[in-house]
Amino acid sequence: MDKTGVEEIETLAKGLINSYLGKVELYFLRYGEQTVREEGTEEAKKVPKPVFYEAEIERDVQKQLLDIFLHNIEYYKELSDNILPYDIVDKENDVLANLPTDTFTNVNDLMTIIKNKTGFINSLNKLNLNSVVCFCARIELAEDKYVYYFGRIDKFTRLKKGFFANISNSAVEKLELGKFFGFINFIIFFEYEDELLIKNQDNFNTVFKMKDFFEAKAIPILDIIESKGKVSGEDIIALKELCSRDSRVAKRIMKLGTDEEKINIFFENLGNESFQEIINDPFFREKFGTLSYEDDKITCSSTKTDVYYRELAMFIRDTASRAVISRMPSISD
Repeated sequence: MDKTGVEEIETLAKGLINSYLGKVELYFLRYGEQTVREEGTEEAKKVPKPVFYEAEIERDVQKQLLDIFLHNIEYYKELSDNILPYDIVDKENDVLANLPTDTFTNVNDLMTIIKNKTGFINSLNKLNLNSVVCFCARIELAEDKYVYYFGRIDKFTRLKKGFFANISNSAVEKLELGKFFGFINFIIFFEYEDELLIKNQDNFNTVFKMKDFFEAKAIPILDIIESKGKVSGEDIIALKELCSRDSRVAKRIMKLGTDEEKINIFFENLGNESFQEIINDPFFREKFGTLSYEDDKITCSSTKTDVYYRELAMFIRDTASRAVISRMPSISD
């Protein structure tokens, strides 16, 4: 998606200012759990399960939801001169990130559920607002053209003393805070014609449970690395555990992909003359100060802490993906 695409969406949305009724829908997302079995094993584990609630919304709410989008699309248009591809590791403030919906299976699966309204619950009676991850508003811009935008709600639970009340038919009524919330006037991201435009990557990662996705993808790559015998099993176990706590590490490992050929070439060249030159280079030593290569294995030159394992993950990612010590052509070539 580029600036022209954003401008097209804005034009279509502005055309609804006087004809929005019935063209705006509202959904709430929370996550439950479901038990799944690993393929080929009897082992079962619990994984997040998205649950959507569809709300009936009155005319005024439809208008306000459209206004939120119109307000934000102006801001998105201002930033659309510099739209970058979504990067699972690096992110920049005040920059829009573009992501085709089918890039990650979890993103594609969730968007498919939304578009098909698979398993949607049509009653809000059992919805606990404290469990809501985000809201999603669908706007019909034209025939068979829909934009889906995602935002957050505020539960207004910060009043430490006293209570909230409302005037209704000249009477003062106490408000039940569990049913009282507001829409934050900021769009995390939106999806249009199978492309996402993302402003807040942290909230995007929360909506799509990217941490769980990164970890699940990193584990098989670590298994491949362990099979090469250049990193101890103890270190691999520690890396897997760190991946579950630190999504940055999981993302670095995942970014390698499952390109076993590249990983093979990288580990085959450990110990050769070019590797020794690199590992003793002052720039390398400054960047990867805790690493060394002894007895045909990558090891730690100091106490094994999270700092070491983060450096180990970064070292494997950087050197393998850039082919610094492999037979593959490098940037310098």
